[in-house]
Order: sequence, then C-alpha cells, then structure tokens
Amino acid sequence: VLKIREVALQKFGLDTIKDGEALASLEKHLVPVYLFHRYQTEAAVKLIAGVNYRYALKGEDDVKAEIVDSEQQLKALQAVLQTIDAKTLALPKELLPYLLPPAEGSYRNREHFKHRTGLNFDALGIAETAAKHSLQLLLNPERANRLIEHHARNQNNPSLTDLLQKLWQQSWNQSHDDAYLQAIQQGINWVTLNQIIALAVDEKTSPLAAATVKVFLDKKQKPLNRARSNKAFNQSAADLIEYFLKNPSDFKVQPKEQAIPPGSPIGMSY
Repeated sequence: VLKIREVALQKFGLDTIKDGEALASLEKHLVPVYLFHRYQTEAAVKLIAGVNYRYALKGEDDVKAEIVDSEQQLKALQAVLQTIDAKTLALPKELLPYLLPPAEGSYRNREHFKHRTGLNFDALGIAETAAKHSLQLLLNPERANRLIEHHARNQNNPSLTDLLQKLWQQSWNQSHDDAYLQAIQQGINWVTLNQIIALAVDEKTSPLAAATVKVFLDKKQKPLNRARSNKAFNQSAADLIEYFLKNPSDFKVQPKEQAIPPGSPIGMSY
C-alpha cells in the first residue's frame, strides 16, 4: 500500500484536476492520497501483541487462543514504523507551490487538512498529523498491556521495551542533511515523545506498562541533554521528560499537531 501511495504522490499535481478548476481544489484531492495507508496501518498494527482466536463451544476442536507469532509481529511493527518515516511523510517539494489557499468565497471543510499556517498549506503539520495517527494505534494502552503480559509468558514475544526502542530508533535517532526532511523529522520526533508520554499517563495503562515507559524515558533524557546537533530542540525534549518524570500524576499532554480529517466514508459532507 505504501508503494502504491508513493507512486500516486509522485504523479499528483496539476494533471490531477481539470482545466479551469481552481488550484485550491488540489488539497481536497490530496487528502485521500496522502492518507491512503491509514486503513492498512490499522490492519497491520493489530498483529502487534495480537491474539488469534475464535468464538468457540466446549467440545469443538482448536478452541484455544494463540498469540500471533513473534516473527510476524516484528514484520508488522517494521511495516507500521515505515508510516512515520520522514521520507514517507514528506510531500514532494515541487508540489508545494501548487497547494494554494482557498479561493475567495470558498473555504476548507472537514475533508481538508487542518493547518497552523493560516490560509497557507502546512506541509510540516500534515506529516505530524499522519504520524500521530500511526502512533496512537501503535501505543494503544491495551496493546502495551498485552505486550507486557505476552512477553512475561514467553520471552520470544516482543516486549514493550522492544517496541519503544524500535520506535525511538525510527524517530529521534534519525537525521537528514536536507533541511526540509529534518524539519519534518523533528515534528515526527515531538509527536512520538508526546504519544509515549500519553501512554504512560493514560488511565487504561497498567502500572507495569507505565513504569516501563518511565524507565525508558529516563534513559533517553541524558543523551538528549548531551546532544550537540539541534541542541535547543533536544533540550526542550529533555526538559519535557524531566517535568513529566517529576510530575507524572499532574502531567497533561499538550498536543501540537492538528486533527486528522475524518475517515471512511471518504468524500461525504454534512
């Protein structure tokens, strides 16, 4: 699905709309293409800490629930992590000048992206919005709780710490020479940190899962403080972690990203 999306975005542009159609309408057509992977992400993430079962009756064969094979879980995790890759979420630079504000007398509706840049298109913001969608699925409290339990039952199953480490590697450990990609990366990083903290403070998160997150973040604070590149940004992240660890019961996650446009059925307006 990501490969199809990549091709679609490469071909997206002026030829997407009819002659005489307002260029501002490009954004409306962009939403389902840019978010083309959203439903397959929802499907793939269910394999992580997933359980195969069926509703059964006593006396039937094969009634036991089975944890999804660990190798399949790791493949699913790797696939989902691609959806928060900066190169995946970066719109082609050459497309951005054509994503114009709404024409006079028209407006963006619920089928459009929300922007923090006034009337202008927010290329960094939509990447954060898409990343948050995947991260909320991945860091679902019930999934985290199952990861703790499943790993305790069988050490071959991925642990919550494993997931957090791979997530951090895919976000905060990435850097790019291209300033545009790096800006998108930093947005993804901040959303990632916020969603990890959100997992820890969620009332559905078990004490073991919350403690695992706190230990993980405590280990990440010092490297962020020592980072030489993007020093101000990394220091802000370290300060956020420190404040959270000192005030976990009072901490309120302050999202900076915009809400994702509605899902299915796409194209309906009310």
